[in-house]
Amino acid sequence: MTVRRGEASDIEFVDELANESVEYSVPAGRTPDRQLLAERIRSGLAALADHLADDRFVVVIGEVGPERVGYLILDLADREPTTGEPQAVIVDIAVRRVAWGRYVTHRLVREAARLAEDRGLGYLVGTISASNQRALRTAQRIGFAVERHQVVMRLSGAPARRE
Repeated sequence: MTVRRGEASDIEFVDELANESVEYSVPAGRTPDRQLLAERIRSGLAALADHLADDRFVVVIGEVGPERVGYLILDLADREPTTGEPQAVIVDIAVRRVAWGRYVTHRLVREAARLAEDRGLGYLVGTISASNQRALRTAQRIGFAVERHQVVMRLSGAPARRE
C-alpha cells in the first residue's frame, strides 16, 4: 500500500469513487436525490481541480500495486469556527470496498497528518455521519476524538423519506 499526492489526472477516479461511496456520508434520515448528489460532487471536484496548484487543497491517493483504491481531500487552510485556530480539514475520504480492512484509511490519514504538521498546524479535523459507525470506530482507533455533536430536527418542509 502506497500513498502519493494526487494530480489532475486523478480527478476522474475521485469522482467515480465519491459517487460510489456517497451513501456512507449521507446522514440517516436525510432523503437526498442521487442525481443532485452526483451534480454536487462533480461541481466540487471541478473546483478542486482548479485548486490543486494553489496548495490550499491536497488530494492524497492510496494505491495497492497499480490500482487506486482510495483518496483523501485535505483543506490545509481552515480555521476552527469558535477559536479561530488554524487547522486542516479532511473534506472527503473514500476507500473502495474491496480494500476495506487493508489499512488504506490509516495510511491516507497518516499522510494527511504529516502534511498538516509540515504546515505547522496543530489539528486535523474530519466529519463523520452519525450513522457510519464503522468510520467512527476507525477514526477513534487512528487517534481522533469526538469534539462536537451536530444535532438536526426534521421539519415538515423536509422531503419525504425514500425507502
